[in-house]
Parts: sequence; C-alpha cells; structure tokens
Amino acid sequence: RAWMVRAKGFPIGESGTPVLYFVITADAFRQFMQEHGVDLTYKDRRIASLSLKGSYKAGLKVLECQKLLNDYRRKKPSSTDPFRSASDPFAR
Repeated sequence: RAWMVRAKGFPIGESGTPVLYFVITADAFRQFMQEHGVDLTYKDRRIASLSLKGSYKAGLKVLECQKLLNDYRRKKPSSTDPFRSASDPFAR
C-alpha cells in the first residue's frame, strides 16, 4: 500500500531527536497498523525504512484511548480532565 501525506519534520528536546508529524484518516491508520514496515520517501528518494514491529498492539491502544476520549467529550464539558483521579500525583 502507498499513502501520500503532507508531513512536517522537526527536532525535539536537547538531543534533537527527529519527529515526523502527519495526519491520516482512521481507516488509513488501521491499514498502517497491519504493515510490517514502512519506507519514507522524499522527492522519489527513500530516506528511511522503518520496522513497524509491535505497531498493531500499540495502534489498538491508541484507538482505545481515542474512543475513551471521544465518549468522555460527548458526556462531559471539555474543560475537565478525563484522566484526573484523587490518586493523581500531578493533580493540584
């Protein structure tokens, strides 16, 4: 399968770790989860070949989290934190 997406690359943190940001549809995300690897190209030149080992399980967790957030947003005002609990060490 091939996808054409607009992407933006930028460094983060003190180490300058490169990050690639792009937006895809939920259907494309599910297809992506099933792949074993991905080749990144720029101007018809391969710039990276990445393994997607473990991405299916990780993708399922992302979809589960997104569903929880979507369900929560339908029920509660968006100004509250769905992950906040009394035992949250970061809550103030």
